Amino acid sequence: MLITRAISTQEFKANEALSLLEQRITDFGLQIAVEKTEAVFFTYRYKYTKQPIKLCGGYVQHSTEMNYLGMVVDRSMLFKCQVKKTAARETEIGNQLARIMPNTGGLREDRRRLLSSVVHSLLLYGAPSWFVPGNVLTLNRAQRRVLLQCACAYRTAFKVATNVIASAPPADLLAKEREAVLDRRSTPTSPTGHGRQRSENQHHGGMAGEMVDGGIRWLIPDVHPWCARSHGLTTNFHQTQFLSGHGCFGQYLYRIRKLDNPRCVDRLAPVDDADHALFQCDRW
Repeated sequence: MLITRAISTQEFKANEALSLLEQRITDFGLQIAVEKTEAVFFTYRYKYTKQPIKLCGGYVQHSTEMNYLGMVVDRSMLFKCQVKKTAARETEIGNQLARIMPNTGGLREDRRRLLSSVVHSLLLYGAPSWFVPGNVLTLNRAQRRVLLQCACAYRTAFKVATNVIASAPPADLLAKEREAVLDRRSTPTSPTGHGRQRSENQHHGGMAGEMVDGGIRWLIPDVHPWCARSHGLTTNFHQTQFLSGHGCFGQYLYRIRKLDNPRCVDRLAPVDDADHALFQCDRW
C-alpha cells in the first residue's frame, strides 16, 4: 500500500513514488499485477478530478474504497461502508444465534452473554480507528438485535431498557471506551481512569433522559451495582417483562391493540401494568 499526500502535485508525486516502488520490486525478481491494483483518492469533495496513475506501463483503476486489515476505508474517511458491512455481518450471525437463544426454554443468561460477546467483538473490531459520531445510530441498531436475544425481551422494548437489562452499555460508548484505552496505551502521561465506569455514567444519563416503561427506572436507579452484581445474574423471560414493562400486561396489550381496554381482569383495576401486577394484584 502506498500513500501520498499533495494538493496540486498529487499526480506527479504518486507516479514518481510508484516508479521507485516498481523498480525496487523488479530488483527482487517480482512482478506487479496492475489489473489487481487500485487507487483511492481520499477527499471530502463530492466532485473531484481523478488523476491518471501509471504503473508498469499501464493505468491503475480508480476505486472509492479499499480493504485494509479487514476494514473498509472509503474515500471520505467516514467509514460508513465499514459500519454497514459489519452491521450486515452482525445481523447474519445474530439470526443464527437466535435459533439457539429463544426467549423461553433457552440458555441461561451467562451463556447468552458469552454468545453476545462474540457479536460485540465483531461489531467493534478496529473501533478506535473508524469510530465517528455519524455511525452511532447504525452501531446501536446492530447491537440491539443481539441484546434482545440476550435479555429475552420483546422487539418493542425501549433501547435503554434493553441495554440496562443485558448489562451492556450502548455500542457507541463501548467504541469510545476502546478508543480511550488505546489513547492511554499510546500516551503514558495521559490521565488514567476507568473507561467502563465512564461508559456506565453516560449510559445512566441516557437512561434518565429517555422515557422507559415499567420499573426499570426505579428498580434499577443506578446501573453500576446492577452491572457489577455477583448475585442474581440470571434474568429470564418473565423478569424481563417486569423490568421493561413490555409483556403480558393489560396496558401493553392495549397499546398494541390486542385488548380493548387496559384494565386488570382480576381486580378490575383501571390500569394493569408491571407495577400493578408485581405489587398489587392478588393473582400474582
